[in-house]
Amino acid sequence: MVLTMVCLRYWIIASIMQSANIGMEFQLSEFQFTLLCCVVVLLAAAGNFINDYFDLKVDRINRPDRVIIGKDVKRRVAMILHQVLNIIAVLLTAYLCWKTQLWGGMIFTVVIATLLWWYSPILKKRAVIGNIVIAICAGLVPIWQAYFEINLLEVRYHQMLLSEDLIQSMWYWMIGYGFFAFILTLAREILKDIEDIEGDKTEHYHTLPINTSESFARYTATIILWVSLLAFLCVISYYYMHDTNTLIAAALLVVLPLVIGIKGSGSARKKEEYHRASMWVKAAMVGGILFAYFAGQHLAQLS
Repeated sequence: MVLTMVCLRYWIIASIMQSANIGMEFQLSEFQFTLLCCVVVLLAAAGNFINDYFDLKVDRINRPDRVIIGKDVKRRVAMILHQVLNIIAVLLTAYLCWKTQLWGGMIFTVVIATLLWWYSPILKKRAVIGNIVIAICAGLVPIWQAYFEINLLEVRYHQMLLSEDLIQSMWYWMIGYGFFAFILTLAREILKDIEDIEGDKTEHYHTLPINTSESFARYTATIILWVSLLAFLCVISYYYMHDTNTLIAAALLVVLPLVIGIKGSGSARKKEEYHRASMWVKAAMVGGILFAYFAGQHLAQLS
């Protein structure tokens, strides 16, 4: 998540600012941007603590080598850490909102903290709903960043910009990254549910593969991955058809791991095969983040 925010700030937003040729500078200081990243990390960490707290029995079956709560960390301590991290995230958000006067940011922190609290004991056990919640949380990271970064730039440079196209371009990029984060995370969460089906059954979870069948969940994940691949190819072909370096980067960083992930997802039958497919999807997500560098270079050349 931090890698996403850093790459979008210094490779995408910075390149679009450069293309304006009016000497635009970030309105969010380095310290404030660091706090922006810290809020996301704290919320994710708090979510992981509460998830491990409620999933202790399931994790002993699905991931016995990765069990921490109840072994290295007491359950009571995990619950306290969950609360403390959420409180710190809310306080940091309040500080950022006060400094920027963008109080809508408080909604993000409160909503994400609430969703991650309800996710583990309730939402995770219901088919698709839990998957969508985690996918939404992932997809909101670029939007959270854009709310502060772009709004502050618009306020500062509104009178200097000849049109709203530059600001809109920033929003398109952030929304685009949010969309791909959402859809790839959704597919990966379904694959993880198939991988964890043994332990989930013991606790009477109602995940997609348990409510329907393993094959239906597998096909669903594969279709979602196909949609994400086709959407990415459409974007690439529209914007970078004549940029060879960017096309090569897109093929190696995103298309190749995603194709391998799709192939693995469609043919998987064993737990380790689903895990391997899930890891390839994660590789495509990381590749998509790193692709921001090449996209930013292309944007900078347009100035």
